[in-house]
Amino acid sequence: MEFYQMLSKYYDVIFPLNKKTVELVSEMTAKGGKILDVGCATGQLIRALDNIGYDVTGLEYEPQLIGYSEKTISGDMHNLPFDNATYDTLVCTGNTLAHGSSVTDIANILSEFSRVLKTGGKALIQILNYDRILEKRPPQLSAIKTEDITFERHYEYEGDSIKFTGKLIGEDVQQASSVQLCPITYKEFISAVEGAGFKIESIYGGFDKSNFQIESSFPFIILLSNA
Repeated sequence: MEFYQMLSKYYDVIFPLNKKTVELVSEMTAKGGKILDVGCATGQLIRALDNIGYDVTGLEYEPQLIGYSEKTISGDMHNLPFDNATYDTLVCTGNTLAHGSSVTDIANILSEFSRVLKTGGKALIQILNYDRILEKRPPQLSAIKTEDITFERHYEYEGDSIKFTGKLIGEDVQQASSVQLCPITYKEFISAVEGAGFKIESIYGGFDKSNFQIESSFPFIILLSNA
């Protein structure tokens, strides 16, 4: 996917690992537990979890993003290349699920997540709060600025999808690429996770466990258990 090929060189600078994510996954998972990170990108999270004793696997669709190759498998979240009931915990952050083509497609992906989790296993999923975005319809999100690079994020609303255009601007780069996102709403997402056989344990507005407010929270983070 051209969008993530563009980002691959700068990914860790633009999206540094949030230590609160590591803490939350650690709280969910017994020491030595098997963890799958779907859409692991450069592998920052699985590397951190590997370093503190977890049995980790990353799955990444875009080969150029893979950075922790010894623990990462190239694959598609629609058809996870793992046996049933393999993992204690599944993590899917970075708005990965919104890359599904439709609400129905996302529901099918969630069923695949349930398949590879053990009974009672946990899932931690983060997407954006699309209720807020669809209400306000901002033409762009706040730019992410680092010492050497700026990442601009532009939105175009196209029926049931959003065209997300990212622009990299720096001394040695000026490049843009786009990807389609499915802006699944809170009610649609809750229906999809319950339909996939999950039980909702907690909903947060940040990895620091802050309260989720549908009118104002930027991320939507949900902790699930597999029935």
